[in-house]
Amino acid sequence: MSNPTDIHAAADLLISIRDLRREGLDYRDISARIKGRQLLRLRQGWYVAHEVWEGMPASSQQLLAIAAARAEAQAVPVFSHVSAATLLGLPVWSDWLRRINGRNDAQRGDPVLPRIVDITTRKNATTSSSRLLRRHCTDLPASEIDALDGLRITSRDRTLIDLARTEPFGILLVCADILLQRDFLVRRTVDAEGLEAWRQAMLHYAERHPGAPGMPAVRTVSRIADPRSESPLETMSRLRLLQLGIDVDLQTRILLPDSSSAYLDFVFLGRGIFGEADGKAKYTDKDLAKGLTAEEIVYLEKRRHELISGVSGMRGVRWGAPEVETAAHFLKRMVAFGIDVPGRPTTSYGPDTARFLGGLYGAL
Repeated sequence: MSNPTDIHAAADLLISIRDLRREGLDYRDISARIKGRQLLRLRQGWYVAHEVWEGMPASSQQLLAIAAARAEAQAVPVFSHVSAATLLGLPVWSDWLRRINGRNDAQRGDPVLPRIVDITTRKNATTSSSRLLRRHCTDLPASEIDALDGLRITSRDRTLIDLARTEPFGILLVCADILLQRDFLVRRTVDAEGLEAWRQAMLHYAERHPGAPGMPAVRTVSRIADPRSESPLETMSRLRLLQLGIDVDLQTRILLPDSSSAYLDFVFLGRGIFGEADGKAKYTDKDLAKGLTAEEIVYLEKRRHELISGVSGMRGVRWGAPEVETAAHFLKRMVAFGIDVPGRPTTSYGPDTARFLGGLYGAL
């Protein structure tokens, strides 16, 4: 498997120093293979075939680095921050998300970045940071440590709190939406009580750590994260809408004449408008297309759009990934559709959330 998606598959791709010595290789041979780009050293005594590494996405490379760090460690570490998010299957390595949220390191093709592993240790631990190990020092309570596939990682909430400290807000919000969907959404029904308890727990954490880094982001994500968001594109669309002052409801059900249902990505509250965020993959990905051509999909989407407008009495607008890359781009799209845009963040979530949204990168 060249692109592992779990830690066990990643560990199977590691090559140990013992494996190499069984082949009869000595230190000079190994050094020559590293210089000749046949091997890549991940940790002391742990390697991977260079061509295998080069063919992987950054998320799989990070999994390999985590597997190597675990194999090297004498004590079982607690993986945290981006490493914990990777183990949870969150899209922290998405080139698109990193680029539009100001993490241009992924776009530069930094060869070291996916090899850097995040761990959290006690303040008095002897483990030190290095070029490939980022050590975060804090005494984690047992409630903030989970087990996953034989590893110790920070809990879901703690991982979000850590991402709030180190990652751009858009990436944090996408990750929060995904985790909330896993925990509080079943067949389009939201566990409202569980979701509200999560919001209050996150707000309580921020209240108990008022001066800690990332707490404004924690407060904001606790208020606006939504398990009904079905994709990173929808999450970033909602962020842009809120930045521009347009309040929305998500996944609104419309009953069609044949008694089937349509679910709208966004309904612009009080405006008689619905919005749909369509990624390019909807028209080009063979699995999503289900045997249909791009032209057939466009035609069916047009028919669906017209039917929803006729049944609901609402006007529909559509956009794709390029339009949500900045708030300014999204503003131009809305203005082109003749939509009255306040141009300042919504106050529906309180003044401090409005201030936070107004201060984000890409704000107007």
